[in-house]
This record gives sequence, C-alpha cells and structure tokens, in this order.
Amino acid sequence: MFLMSSEESNGCSGGGDTDQKHSLAGVFAALVRGVYYFTFTCNSGTTGKGNAALLKNGQNMAAVIENGHVDSMRSNSVILQLDEGDHVNIILWIDNSIYDNGYRSTFTGVLLFPM
Repeated sequence: MFLMSSEESNGCSGGGDTDQKHSLAGVFAALVRGVYYFTFTCNSGTTGKGNAALLKNGQNMAAVIENGHVDSMRSNSVILQLDEGDHVNIILWIDNSIYDNGYRSTFTGVLLFPM
C-alpha cells in the first residue's frame, strides 16, 4: 500500500512506502503490472481554492474541484491498470493551495491484483 500525508511531502503530492515510491518525492511508481486503486482527499484551507488532479504518466485521470468554500474537503478515487514503471501523482493547479495538519490531505494507492 502507498499512503501519504503532507507531513511526508509538502501538500497533496505523494510520498509513502519506499518500495513503491519513485526516486522523485511524491511520485508513485508501479513495480508490477496490475490493477491499482487510488484515492485522494484535499482540503482547500482558508483560500477556498483547492483544485488538484491525479495523473497517470502525465495524463489527467481524475480531479477534485473546490472554488470558494473555505476549509472544504473533496475526494476522488480511480481504478487504473498500470504497467511496470508507470507513474501516478497528484498535482495542485496553479494559484491553488492545499491545507493539511497531518491528516486532512491524503493520497493512497493499493495494488488490487497483479496481471
């Protein structure tokens, strides 16, 4: 399992188990071909703008949208087939921010089954 909070990395951008983490902080790298479940939650904090996206090899797979509600939380989940070496990460949109005090913004990935 791959789990992150912003105590491990700055904002909603990844981290977690070293055997599943790419050498670049915040990037999940699949070690085996398989089907994976990812979920992420982001808190908008005081800005009310907490828009973020989950990318697979640089392609948008899912997003959370929050414009205008202070301290609002949004979550999204996807099931993805990954090949060995595929990368999954969360990006924060320009002029947005994510608040976290150790548990409000998370990124989790789990291998459901190898292929």
